[in-house]
Amino acid sequence: MVEMEVTVEDERKRAPAVVVKKPFFDPPRKKAQVPPSTRETVLADT
Repeated sequence: MVEMEVTVEDERKRAPAVVVKKPFFDPPRKKAQVPPSTRETVLADT
């Protein structure tokens, strides 16, 4: 267990927190295929 410090109305308090494993976020847009002509344009602009 972990403790987090929270501030509400300028008063600090400690609140218990539990760290849990979350699934890795891997959205479909990250795997989008970019046409070669577009990719070359994007790389040239950077």
